[in-house]
Amino acid sequence: MSREPAASPCFTLVEVAETGSTSSDLVAAILADDGAWPHLSVLRTDHQAAGRGRAGRTWTTPPGTSATFSVVLRPGRPRAEWATLSLVAGLAVVRALRALGAGPNVDAALKWPNDVVLRSRTSAPDLATDDLPGWGTTRKVAGILAETVPGRDAVVVGIGVNVAQRAVADLPVAWATSLALAGVTVTPREVALDVGRELASLTATWERGGLAALHDDVVAATDTIGREVAVDLGDGVVLAGRASGIEPDGRLVVVTPNGQAHPVSAGDVVHARRV
Repeated sequence: MSREPAASPCFTLVEVAETGSTSSDLVAAILADDGAWPHLSVLRTDHQAAGRGRAGRTWTTPPGTSATFSVVLRPGRPRAEWATLSLVAGLAVVRALRALGAGPNVDAALKWPNDVVLRSRTSAPDLATDDLPGWGTTRKVAGILAETVPGRDAVVVGIGVNVAQRAVADLPVAWATSLALAGVTVTPREVALDVGRELASLTATWERGGLAALHDDVVAATDTIGREVAVDLGDGVVLAGRASGIEPDGRLVVVTPNGQAHPVSAGDVVHARRV
């Protein structure tokens, strides 16, 4: 394990060669020694063997191919607003990937509530062009999972970005892609640092004004807006309609065919997909 100041002075970076889950490790570390992990501390690994996603899904990739890390946030706003930090983190990933320049025909965007996708502006040959049910021609390049640390004023945000995979067999799911497949040559460590810098800046803005201060940027970066979607609410309940916008509290507004607007929170959702 190595510990050093990151290139940005806003957080400390701790790196390990391999672990099960950076988020699980970080939660345990905070519970053991809360003061050792200040705001914007980062735990990064070259290989995460038991990555976690929403609804208990797993997400694993070959060693050295992904930017896999978790960030400690000490939110300076009411707990009722902490759930919006997933969108803040997603926006940080989008901005970092856009700054890397994923080819002239490829753009990064948010897929509400906690994924980042690459989408073709025209016909990018390095990305899949066939429609995939629930994804269209977009492909998932990153995922975010935020969790509150029990009994602590802290949120751990786990982030995984597919960076160096060049073979379909190395991707965790059929709807995934990587930066390498989009023509970007960069290391996982560089991606983690770039996302960390963006997250430090965006979190400071969020602390001053909540999600409302970033609302327009989040909406502009979200690919889900304007799409026909099916939102799985669990227990066999599916809400189908057009995603018309995002509320200031982060809820997705789905307008059903009868014209009724339904705000849906990320906590209510099992899965949201295009139709």
